Amino acid sequence: MQKSCSNCKKEFTIRKEDLIFYDQLKVPPPLMCPDCRMQRRIAFRNERTLYRRACDLCKKDGISLYTEGAPFPVYCHQCWWGDDWDPLSYALEYNPQKSFLKQLRELRNKVPRVRLLSINSINSEYENNSSENKNCYLIFAAENNEDCLYGRLVQHCKNSMDCDFLYDSELCYECLDTRKSFKCLYGERLQECVDVLFSFDMRNCQNCIFCVNGRNLSCAIENQPCTKEEFEKKKAEIFRSYESIEEAKAIAMTACGFLTPPTRKIVPTSPMRRTQSTARTSTTIISKASAATTSWARSRTKTASRTPSFFTATGWTTPTIPAILPIASVASE
Repeated sequence: MQKSCSNCKKEFTIRKEDLIFYDQLKVPPPLMCPDCRMQRRIAFRNERTLYRRACDLCKKDGISLYTEGAPFPVYCHQCWWGDDWDPLSYALEYNPQKSFLKQLRELRNKVPRVRLLSINSINSEYENNSSENKNCYLIFAAENNEDCLYGRLVQHCKNSMDCDFLYDSELCYECLDTRKSFKCLYGERLQECVDVLFSFDMRNCQNCIFCVNGRNLSCAIENQPCTKEEFEKKKAEIFRSYESIEEAKAIAMTACGFLTPPTRKIVPTSPMRRTQSTARTSTTIISKASAATTSWARSRTKTASRTPSFFTATGWTTPTIPAILPIASVASE
């Protein structure tokens, strides 16, 4: 059954099995495509969009998840956890003659909400779902960090920027899914690595550039052994300018056997339980690199030039990172 999405106007398919399932539940077929339905389901959750607004109890200004015109009261962290308001003040008597959902919505709009989920952080006003951070900016779902900027799920790290899923690391930039590493740039799936650049799936390695699936490597370029002097020379060549960094990213892509970023085609899934053979065809990956990873396809555009202090501390010759730094694309065939 083909239908046109009532929101985005794109055509989408409702399978015969889905129609049977909807009939069993006594619900009408969906009017929106799967993507629009997913957007509507998760639209209520906000993690990384911040606003400035006053606490509705103490009137102090601060950063909040909610806009000034929110239909419910918003309290700062101290007021929400404090004893200066009565939790029974928003109580409602349930009326069975009225719609339950309407009464639930009325109750939700009377209950105060905490302005920001941030606990015991120092000089880290712009964060959410975070705790025990110091001197951090725009990090989310992060704990026990110091001097970190722009990241999500960054935990127990120092002096790192533009990283996601970074744990117990220091002086890292543009790293994904990295643990216990030091001074690594443009890497993914790094573990216990030191000074590893433009590399993928490395463990217990140091002084590596353009390497993939390395284990216990020391001084290597494109998985080939080199001297420390050759490594330092290559690193200096890469970081001499913005253009050379972009050229290094292109080299990293071709060195690992694929020239185009991996793309993914998602086949809409059925709400019914599928057989194993059907589930295998639910997602078609169109890329030679899909077996390794698809996260290298994410290019993140930065809105301003940044000068991290750790560039000077590590002795790199180019202290300023340009405005646009897409992540490198390195994966094995």
